[in-house]
Amino acid sequence: MSDFVQGTELASEAQLLNAAVDAMPCGFSLWSKQFKLVLFNERYLELYNLPAEKIRRGMDLREVNSISVGVGNHSHFDVDLINTNYMTSFLDQRERGEPLMFDRVLARRTVRVHVVYRQGLGWLVTHEDVSEEKRRQQAQKEREEELRLQSMRFRSAVSNLSQGLAMFDADRRLVICNEPYISLYELPPELSKPGARFLDIMSYRTRIGMVPAEGEKWLNARIEKLIEGRESDRNVCEMQNGRFISIVHTAMDDGGWLSTHEDITERHLNAARIQHLARHDVLTDLPNRAYFAEEMARAELRMKRGEKMALLCLDLDNFKEINDALGHGVGDEVLRQVALRLNFARREHEMVARMGGDEFMLLAGPIAHVKSVSVLAQRILDEVSKPMQIGGHQILVNTSIGIAVSPADGSDGASLMKSADLALYRAKKDGRGGFRFFKKGMDADVRRRQMLEADLRQAMENNEFSLCFQPALELESNRISSCEALIVWNHPRLGKMWAGDFEKVAQETGIYDQLKEWVIRTACELAAGWPEQVKLSLNMKNLRLGQSRLVNTIAQALDSSGLAPARLEVGVSENSLIRNTAKTVKKLRKLQALGVRVCVNEFGKESSSLNHLRVYPFDKISLDSSFVAGISGNQENREIARAVLGLGQSLGIVMAAHGVSDEDQLDFLRQEGCNEVQGSLFSVALPSSQIGELLRTVESRAASEAGVIVPARPAAQV
Repeated sequence: MSDFVQGTELASEAQLLNAAVDAMPCGFSLWSKQFKLVLFNERYLELYNLPAEKIRRGMDLREVNSISVGVGNHSHFDVDLINTNYMTSFLDQRERGEPLMFDRVLARRTVRVHVVYRQGLGWLVTHEDVSEEKRRQQAQKEREEELRLQSMRFRSAVSNLSQGLAMFDADRRLVICNEPYISLYELPPELSKPGARFLDIMSYRTRIGMVPAEGEKWLNARIEKLIEGRESDRNVCEMQNGRFISIVHTAMDDGGWLSTHEDITERHLNAARIQHLARHDVLTDLPNRAYFAEEMARAELRMKRGEKMALLCLDLDNFKEINDALGHGVGDEVLRQVALRLNFARREHEMVARMGGDEFMLLAGPIAHVKSVSVLAQRILDEVSKPMQIGGHQILVNTSIGIAVSPADGSDGASLMKSADLALYRAKKDGRGGFRFFKKGMDADVRRRQMLEADLRQAMENNEFSLCFQPALELESNRISSCEALIVWNHPRLGKMWAGDFEKVAQETGIYDQLKEWVIRTACELAAGWPEQVKLSLNMKNLRLGQSRLVNTIAQALDSSGLAPARLEVGVSENSLIRNTAKTVKKLRKLQALGVRVCVNEFGKESSSLNHLRVYPFDKISLDSSFVAGISGNQENREIARAVLGLGQSLGIVMAAHGVSDEDQLDFLRQEGCNEVQGSLFSVALPSSQIGELLRTVESRAASEAGVIVPARPAAQV
């Protein structure tokens, strides 16, 4: 046979083979023992959504798997893992000699893979779409599970209901009942079995007094009426033996009925107690806000008749400190004892209520003389302020009282409460532990606060805020190492206000987050133009570390300003760490991941300072200014400062000191190895327009002079 004829026959056989492979209803692929793709059909490509132009014979298994992963198959695995799994499966199948079958869940379908190895050919693999089969199997499984659950629920409804359940047929015979029904009516065995007559059961219940007070005949007639009308009924029956049973009857289409029975005697007898709890504070058993509102409404009617009423608003002065120091358990006991003392101090016809937290109200009246209210208030102060012994602690509690008297301070409950609240505000402002009567003009402070709130909102729109920067000096290089950003409000009437003058009001009005973001963005933009070695310092004590979008705000500010992350120092006070260590550390780690330096300020004030260094590796520590201020004249402060600075040096942490105001402090800090100092000795906070000139001046001086020289105070200061 000629080579031409033989070649023609081979070509014809190849075409037949290809045609046969393409005609297969399932996908087909043939892999050599070198894991090369020898043969495949169109169905194979369709099942795996593989692009025909990218798949060719001779491709390596890994190449095909890479394309398969790229089109969305195997979304939870990478190429290496998929390839390793395939190769391992192929080799294991060849070793065992048994066909291998497994299902592969893809993005769009589930493919059942059959693998068999043939000597001289390689691995013959068929791929079958079994998605519909899987869905049918899942649906069948879900149907079977639903039937199983329904059966289980029915059995549970009968045997596990806490209420008694009984079903009777159209012949008035028992179909089924559960154990609670048997126990409730103390039925003997012959009356609890299917087939027992309803009339016999009712006769037995009559003998033991477990029928309604109206009698057995009344109940039978009621059930007959429900059955005839195919109605349902729910009612509470008082039984002849004094029990209260809640019964629900449901008529059925076949003439029978289903009923549930629940003994609610205890619930009924506890109704008065439930009503009491609804109108009294759970912790102190004093009347609550709702009950007090009812009493105030009645008092308004008395005021309209001309009776003079007095309202005392009380608030404990140091309750938060007790909770923080000794725990809420002790705090709760304090509130209970205060409630007892208030009840002891009031007169019988007066009402004292707990309004929430550590706030109480006392309504007194009718009163003949205002002097009697002063006597009552002083009696309360004396009684509450007596020492308490709780959990081994002697606790002193004081209260402040605001007093309003009708009709002069208000002729209705709302106005009287407002006046008493204003008087309480004045009592606290005047030193706490006393009482104040409402006087006209007391609301001036409130009006000033409201005005400040309105001004703050307007200030954001009018751009009345600006930044000042206080430099910190690096002692070794005699250069400015960083500048701390401080926000200033240029109030149109009150003049310059620093953050401490308005930040609490800003937080309560809800604009502080917006203001904080402005500080971060603006400070980063300005700092980007400073010399490269000068860092920007943001004190997180004034920027509320807990704000959820803080990290994103800083990242965006760095990106838009071009300020290198390493030039930003974020400082957090020790107090912030104590309040929420876990969340704070998590946020600090995110900041450090951006490349931002993280510092702890006011170090040494808290007893857990060393623990903070163990929990989180800070880049810099700032010695609390209270230690710096006491260095000159207090040996104890010098020793504490020396210990803290030595600790920082041993840990390789940059040490800084704030509040340096004289050269004696500077000499001590330099001698003890402090790296950076900040304070009025060098410069007060300067407006952004002046800080750039100061930086250039110091840079020029540092470049031309040697040694450590204290920079001269700039002539223009704010």
